[in-house]
Amino acid sequence: MIRYSLDLEIDKSKNQLNYKDSIQFLGSCFSDHISKQLKLAGFKVADSVNGVVFNPISLADPLIRLIHPQPFTDDSICFNNGLYYSDFHHGVFASSDKSILLNEINRNQSEFETRFAQIKFLFITFGSAYIYKRVENNRLVANCHKQASNSFNKELLTVNEIVDFYKPILHYLEEKFPQLNMVFTVSPVKHLRDGVVENQWSKATLLLAIHQLINNGNATYFPSYELLNDDLRDYRFYESDGAHPNHMAIEYIFSKFKKVFFDDITVEYFEEAMKLSKLKSHIPIHQQGEEYQKWILKIEEMESVFKAKYQL
Repeated sequence: MIRYSLDLEIDKSKNQLNYKDSIQFLGSCFSDHISKQLKLAGFKVADSVNGVVFNPISLADPLIRLIHPQPFTDDSICFNNGLYYSDFHHGVFASSDKSILLNEINRNQSEFETRFAQIKFLFITFGSAYIYKRVENNRLVANCHKQASNSFNKELLTVNEIVDFYKPILHYLEEKFPQLNMVFTVSPVKHLRDGVVENQWSKATLLLAIHQLINNGNATYFPSYELLNDDLRDYRFYESDGAHPNHMAIEYIFSKFKKVFFDDITVEYFEEAMKLSKLKSHIPIHQQGEEYQKWILKIEEMESVFKAKYQL
């Protein structure tokens, strides 16, 4: 019989996630897919502080600043096409006013540092081992912000560079925040602009680096990369660009995520929360009259029962 899926089984995490836990995601856009699912169910989820960041060094910037507090300054900012951007952030952080941008990114970092002591799960998703450094000052950037390609030098990180960079970070976090569960993942999104072969070199570097990091510490690994590339293994699970996982793939990977991390009460909570969320999204066309009032009362009653049951 032909197998269309490996049905990859993943051991349940020894540290279970509860719906009341504080969760932080750092890294690539694949983290966004998982965090959005959790947000819909009302989990305490915080997105990547610096926005979508692909390379391991840049995405650790919030952690480095947590260990060695340092505000963002004018030197952190670049200017292109009428907007100011940060060399340490995704392009979603932009403004025509430099001071507004600096205030925003410094506030984000400050809030991250304040809530970190309450974070129970930290998910770190590596996207690409390729990095870009400014020619003028050799500074590594998180995003090129559509500036001229000849303004940057492109390099492929080595396994040792990633491991040596992260070892002291993980050691500090383990010592300072014993409640923290750190989970690494590799994004299954293909960086085809680098080239098909080059993308594989990049992913292999990330996988080998994580292997060394989790073997020498308390961090664990969730195989999102393998679930798409080895378990599903079919381009019908990608968007039309052949690079990004589609809705079916994301749902499949998230179903595995739940089995691995959710404790029993959280499984029940999630199912009920999603039913309530879907019902709230089905707003009556005419928001007047008796039908709409009945809908409002039904939602209020269900929310009241839900919050009482789960002590929210």
